[in-house]
Amino acid sequence: MNKLGIQSGYSPLANSREHLSRYEPKSRNELPTRSMQDSFTSAIIPLSTDLVLQDKYVTFLGHVRLGRLMEDMDLFAGNLSFISGLNIFIFIIYKIAFLL
Repeated sequence: MNKLGIQSGYSPLANSREHLSRYEPKSRNELPTRSMQDSFTSAIIPLSTDLVLQDKYVTFLGHVRLGRLMEDMDLFAGNLSFISGLNIFIFIIYKIAFLL
């Protein structure tokens, strides 16, 4: 936890985070060039063919469970924001290893 700059436990006073400033880029030139395609990801939920997913996403009346869908969309958005925050080279390795 100390490697991340996080201290465990509660402290009523805010701790200094000055030591994290060394990870910030000094200028925009140090940041990798990115395009919209770098963070594009898609997911397909085959509700018409997958019985397990039908149990998860469809009610007994045949309606889509919007709450469950929103939960999974929130997880998907969190994953996407994690990926977009990575270094571009790590992103490519991550996308190859886990998403393809």
